[in-house]
Amino acid sequence: EVLIKHEGVVIKTIPFDETTDETFTFNDGEHYNLIVIKDGKAFVQEADCRDQICVKTNPIALNGEIIVCLPNKITVEVFSEEKQDGGLDSIAD
Repeated sequence: EVLIKHEGVVIKTIPFDETTDETFTFNDGEHYNLIVIKDGKAFVQEADCRDQICVKTNPIALNGEIIVCLPNKITVEVFSEEKQDGGLDSIAD
């Protein structure tokens, strides 16, 4: 799933896989973010924040990856309860 949160509260949950093709516009009357889910990736296409870090962030696709727009208090996060293979659970030396 892709979880879109405003001020830490989930405002939209979108099922997420290679076939998902959806656009969601967050607009609280003062600020907006245009979030696109396409081709197995999620990204912020447009925002009215001045720094545009969320727009410049690479698209996300893996469990736990997140895009943050601090000025607009929005996060876009890929979330799955399934464990992904190939990742590290811990580091030991």
